[in-house]
Amino acid sequence: MQSTLRRFKYFGLGFGIGLVFVFFFFGNRGCSWLPEGRVKTTIAGKVIVVNEETEKLLTQKGIGTKEIISLLNNGDVAFGDSKKQGNPQVYIINGTIKNKETALWFTLPKDGFISEVQFPKGNIQLATNSKKGFGKMIHFPNVKSWVFIESFPELEKGLTKADYKNEKIVQKALKSSGKVDFEKSNLSVEPSPEHYITFQNSAGKTIGTRCVWYQDHVKISNFFLEAASK
Repeated sequence: MQSTLRRFKYFGLGFGIGLVFVFFFFGNRGCSWLPEGRVKTTIAGKVIVVNEETEKLLTQKGIGTKEIISLLNNGDVAFGDSKKQGNPQVYIINGTIKNKETALWFTLPKDGFISEVQFPKGNIQLATNSKKGFGKMIHFPNVKSWVFIESFPELEKGLTKADYKNEKIVQKALKSSGKVDFEKSNLSVEPSPEHYITFQNSAGKTIGTRCVWYQDHVKISNFFLEAASK
C-alpha cells in the first residue's frame, strides 16, 4: 500500500513539474484544454470572415489575413472584457502586430460556422454580427473536407454539374472567392443559423448557396445563379 502511495506521489510531483514547464515555455498556447485554448480552438475551427468595410479599416492599419491569424494563435483572450453570454459571444484577443499593441474582436454565433473579425467599436456587450454587406473568407477549418452537399431534386437552370455535384470543386471555389452575404443570412433561424454564401464558378458566374453547420461540415442545401457578379 505504501509503495502504491509513493508511486502516486512521484507521479503527481512529475506531473506538476511538467505543467510548470508547459506554462513557462508555452503559456496557454500549449494547453488547448484550458479556457483560452478552447476559445482559440473553437474560433480556428470556424470559417473566419471579415466584413469588407472592416477589411478596409484593417488594411489602413497594416493588418491583413496573416496578422489576424497570428494574433489569434499568439494573442491573449481578455475574458474579463469579452462578451461571454448572449448570441453571438464576442471574444477580445490582444496581441502585438508590427510592434503595436492591437486588439480584435472575434464573434461566435451559436451553432454557426463563421467567426467574424471586428475592429473594436463601442460597447462589446451590444456587439453582433454584421447585418449588411459581404464578408470575405480568410480562414477555413483545418480538415481535408468540410463541405457537404445535400441532395435535392430541383436545380436552377444555368448551373453545371461542377457547380453543385463535386464537393471538392465547391470547397476550392469557396476558398478562392467565397463571401458571406450578411443581408441574406439568417442567424436567428431554428434549429441552425443559415448563412448565404456566394462564390465564382469556373465560368466567372456568381453562385449563391444557403448553408448551415451540420456535424462539423458546411451543409449546402440550395444553389442559385446570381443575376450578376458581386
